[in-house]
Amino acid sequence: MTSQILALIAACIGAFFMLVAAIGVLRMRDVYMRLHCTTKAATLGIVFLLAAAAIPSGDIGVWLRCAAASIFSIVTAPVVAHAVGAAAIRSGLQPIVHDSEKRHSRIETTVLPSARNTAQSGVFAARTAAHGETS
Repeated sequence: MTSQILALIAACIGAFFMLVAAIGVLRMRDVYMRLHCTTKAATLGIVFLLAAAAIPSGDIGVWLRCAAASIFSIVTAPVVAHAVGAAAIRSGLQPIVHDSEKRHSRIETTVLPSARNTAQSGVFAARTAAHGETS
């Protein structure tokens, strides 16, 4: 019973990290930001989901296969992210860089596409200045 509860907790944590990775792919602006969020979150999600698969089994073979797959994922995720980033650079994709003066002088508020028609929805993304300045 305890192993099933631990497996459920690990599966929920893994699903949460995979959800964060998926949301990151949708929310980030360019390939470099998307690589950052998916490499970290998806790797943690895979590790926790594999742990959730191994915990209730009680079989050493399943444990070893899940551990090997976790180690493989942890080792190869940065390599794949580097290869995709290098390919993006070679293809001429430039990262989105913000003007530092514009970023530090005021608050930029962007209305998300889902909230364009409804001002009361409360879905706004605000990036505040580093010094806490407000307009």
